[in-house]
This record gives sequence, C-alpha cells and structure tokens, in this order.
Amino acid sequence: MSTQQEYKTLITEFLAQGGRIRTIPYTQPKSVQEVVEYLNKANVPVQPVSARGRREPRAYLCSGKIMNVERLVAFANDHRRQRRLPPFELKGWFSH
Repeated sequence: MSTQQEYKTLITEFLAQGGRIRTIPYTQPKSVQEVVEYLNKANVPVQPVSARGRREPRAYLCSGKIMNVERLVAFANDHRRQRRLPPFELKGWFSH
C-alpha cells in the first residue's frame, strides 16, 4: 500500500469514528489602520498616541494600556481567536 493510500485509509477511519477535520485559518494581511478599525467596530476603543515629528504613530492606547504595533495586532488576534476568526498579519510593515 502506498503512503497516499495509507493516508486516505487513516482519514476515512478517523471520519467514520466521528472525527472532524477543520482547516487552519489563513492570516489576513491588513494595515495598522484596518486593525484599529476592526477593534473600534468591536467596541474596543483604540487611539493613536502621538509622537513628536512622526507621521505614523508608533504606539496606541487600547483598553487602558499603551501598546506598540506588534502588541496591538496580538491583542486583535486574541480577540479574533475567541470568535474563531482568522488572525491578522500586517502587510507592508516591518520593525524599525
């Protein structure tokens, strides 16, 4: 029996015993602004913390805590995970 046939047999037996196969949710590329909008729509107020001389804020006030971009996305992903939604991934953003 080939490896592929073995996999098919194992999967068939798993499903026959009442098992379920769920796909892993793919990340959704988003900008920081889209993450902020998502949280605001979910009744989680997020405000940028102004930084002198910068066009893009590097910190956000969320749930009474000051968070950097990575922490804000992690917070949003925790929120999304509780609702069984795919996680966010920032597009076009990298740490400085």
